Amino acid sequence: MSFTENTGNQCDLYVFDFDYTIIEENSDTCFYNLFENGKLPKELADVEDENQWTAFMNKVLTYIKQKVGVTSQQLKAELEKCHLIGGMKELFEKIKSKGSDIIIVSDANSNFIKWIVEKNEISHLFTAIYTNPCVIENDQLIVKRFYESHECTYCTGTPNMCKSKIIREHLAKYPGKYENIHYFGDGSNDFCPMFHLKDSNSTGYVRSGFALEKRIKNYFNNPNAEPFKCKMVYWRQAYDFLDQI
Repeated sequence: MSFTENTGNQCDLYVFDFDYTIIEENSDTCFYNLFENGKLPKELADVEDENQWTAFMNKVLTYIKQKVGVTSQQLKAELEKCHLIGGMKELFEKIKSKGSDIIIVSDANSNFIKWIVEKNEISHLFTAIYTNPCVIENDQLIVKRFYESHECTYCTGTPNMCKSKIIREHLAKYPGKYENIHYFGDGSNDFCPMFHLKDSNSTGYVRSGFALEKRIKNYFNNPNAEPFKCKMVYWRQAYDFLDQI
């Protein structure tokens, strides 16, 4: 089901993934240098593909706290080293200056995102941030799933998150507010929300060189593939299209 909005309303909605879309790093792995030898221990690496990602992250966070002794403040310090993609802050400021809304929809977690956006002084630019909740108990981070399950066949790789469902729920909170929706992403789980953009007044911004570009290419290898309804822009830095916003 495509996102539907009434035409002629107040503003557009800009939706952003986080890792490799707003920042140059993967926030879930950027602190691995805190492990011995600066890499994931073998006992964790051996089970990485056997676990749903949120469950795996909790194994990582438990290990790094209980066996390495890394504190939440040490994790925070590492996350704060993440870099915004070139031109991203200017892009956010330009979007807001036009009266549009910006939201983040990410399979990272609330603490990691909070630490990074606050460090870069951009937290005030977002209308909402939708991500896996994270709490700190006894100085250890614990990540919870955004959804326990969903029924989307496009998002089987992320059973805890369908970004299209999240966007529809956001739209339901603000009925009639948005005229067009634009989506920025890089990963395979960004395919679903981009595919459901409604028409050529909406734009899908695909970061070049990442999994989303590959998934789109593979999708169109099927001669019967249904076309995307939105315009498509491929980019590497936000400076690439800043003048087009």
